[in-house]
Amino acid sequence: MQSSISAEFAAGRLRLWAFVLLSSGLVLAAAFPWGDLLGHAHWGRVRWVPFVSRPLPALDIAGNLLLCVPLGASIGVLGVRRPIATAGVAAASLSLLVEAAQLFSHSRFPSTTDFVCNVAGALVVAAVIGRKRARRPVTHNLTDSRASLTITAPTTRLPHGCPSGASNRTRT
Repeated sequence: MQSSISAEFAAGRLRLWAFVLLSSGLVLAAAFPWGDLLGHAHWGRVRWVPFVSRPLPALDIAGNLLLCVPLGASIGVLGVRRPIATAGVAAASLSLLVEAAQLFSHSRFPSTTDFVCNVAGALVVAAVIGRKRARRPVTHNLTDSRASLTITAPTTRLPHGCPSGASNRTRT
């Protein structure tokens, strides 16, 4: 019984990692300038100041916000220790790669607005999913051939400054 549970857990985790890689591939496929890479950079075409450099079409901003949402969602669901930081680093790395590649393209314009929107989309969805996962009680089923025991870990957070295992009541 225990081996089938761990096999199911490993298979589910593998599927989630596959989704992380798939969503990363989708970001690269959608935003990477595949057709017209050149041998020299166009630093003069970089839009350095986010949300100030023109043009700022709303559809472009919405698309960039949504571009890394699957990546942030898959990292949030994956259950890593720090989903927000992990999603931020992953989205920033991918977005930086894409924007750097756009330096060598005539048809694409690297923009810090795109970078900020990509990272923000991944961070928001990872935070929402990570918060929902943190609120659920963690249940572990320990099954033996003779007995079954269920352990439920509380998800209540202790007050700030209170060491783990200590009570929040004052002692008299």
